[in-house]
Amino acid sequence: MSGRIMTKSGNRRINEVRVPQKSLKFLKDIAHTLIELAWWKTVLIFISCYFLSWTFFAMLWYLIAWAHNDLEFDELSGERLNDGKAPCLTGGDTIHGVFMLSMESQVSTGYGEHYPNEECHEASKKFVL
Repeated sequence: MSGRIMTKSGNRRINEVRVPQKSLKFLKDIAHTLIELAWWKTVLIFISCYFLSWTFFAMLWYLIAWAHNDLEFDELSGERLNDGKAPCLTGGDTIHGVFMLSMESQVSTGYGEHYPNEECHEASKKFVL
C-alpha cells in the first residue's frame, strides 16, 4: 500500500470511524461542506439561495407598495385609487411585478417595465439594504 490519501480513481483511503457530531461539524464549515457535496446538491443550494433572496426582497417591495396604497384599484374601471399621485413602484402592482423588480435589481440587468419612482422615499431607503 502506498502513502497516498486518494486512489487514482478519486476515492479516499481514509475511513471516518466514530466521528462525534459529524453533521454539526459539516454545518460549521460551510465552505468544505459545499465542496464535499454532490454537484447537483451544490447547484440546488446555489439556485435556492438566489430564489429565496429574490422572494424576500420582493416581499419587502410589496410591503412598500402596500404602504404607499399602490395596490388599490377600482373594480369597475381598473384605475388606481391613490389620489392621483404617482405609484411608488412602476409595474409593481402585482406579486409577479415586484418579484421581477427584485430580480432585476439584484442581477443588475437594468430596469425595463418595473422600476421605483424617485418620489418614493421608502424605495430609496430599501436600496440601502
